[in-house]
Amino acid sequence: MKSIFLFMAMVFTVVTFSQKQEVHLGNLKVNHHVKDTLEVRKFYKDVLGMKLITPKSPVPRDYVEFSNGFRINIIYLKENVPSIADFHEGLWIRIHTADFKNVAERVRQSGVKIIRDKVEKNEIYFQAPGGQIFRMGEILYK
Repeated sequence: MKSIFLFMAMVFTVVTFSQKQEVHLGNLKVNHHVKDTLEVRKFYKDVLGMKLITPKSPVPRDYVEFSNGFRINIIYLKENVPSIADFHEGLWIRIHTADFKNVAERVRQSGVKIIRDKVEKNEIYFQAPGGQIFRMGEILYK
């Protein structure tokens, strides 16, 4: 329970509430160790094919942007970074792609940790550089 609380304290999900008390998911913030910067950038840009934005900022950071405009704000820290175990017990992000077979194969070939590979269901769970876990599947609607 302690590690889940620690992880949730470090990963901030922007959630907005309307007057009707509806909940909408906003962008995510994830902390990674500064030593992982190049590996994290290469994975999101080259393996997943996401847009990488590196803004001018006093804090080292990147934004990785999905095709629908959703972003993960990655902050690179020198200390107080969640452990890989914290990420594994914490938030998993579900992503979809219309090109599942090719993207999944790039993920497999990239050398990241594959947690579960359900080939028959077109679904793969993997741990990106820096520790973030994704559950990727084929897009079911267009």
